Amino acid sequence: MTRALVLALVLAAGAAAAHYVPGERVVVVQAERDGAAVLVTYRPVERARDAMVTAAMAAPADERPARLKALYAARALAPLRLTLDGKPVRADTVEAKLTDDPPRSRRLVAAVLVSVKVPAGAHDLAVEVGETEEPAVTEWIDRSDGRAAGAPAGPGAWLRGKARLELAYKP
Repeated sequence: MTRALVLALVLAAGAAAAHYVPGERVVVVQAERDGAAVLVTYRPVERARDAMVTAAMAAPADERPARLKALYAARALAPLRLTLDGKPVRADTVEAKLTDDPPRSRRLVAAVLVSVKVPAGAHDLAVEVGETEEPAVTEWIDRSDGRAAGAPAGPGAWLRGKARLELAYKP
């Protein structure tokens, strides 16, 4: 009886340690008075993670961390398209960070912050999230002092999957 219990515990612990962790992409757009901050957190599916790690390992040892961070950031932003008044908008700043989530789990997650300026006057800023392998959710937060109005949903509402968030900025 004791051997059966020990065997069951060992098998359960092994299964728990090897459980599947799905990928995910969370996009939060913070509308500000003079622009927007777009924060993307990204956990790749296993196939994508393995490909990025393999590509990073091809670099010299001292360049591997930077290459892995760049690969994660590029993949995090790949399905996003930002336009201002219908034209692609150039980011003012892009910052990326890799971290373990949960801590010490060795499951890397990218956090990428993109800032764009919206000049004075009436403008339309659109953030499109295309099809992805990972489940994606998009939300917007209003910190624009009433200058921005969003569609198809108000602040705090989550858009799931492929989505287009349109922020209309008043003059």
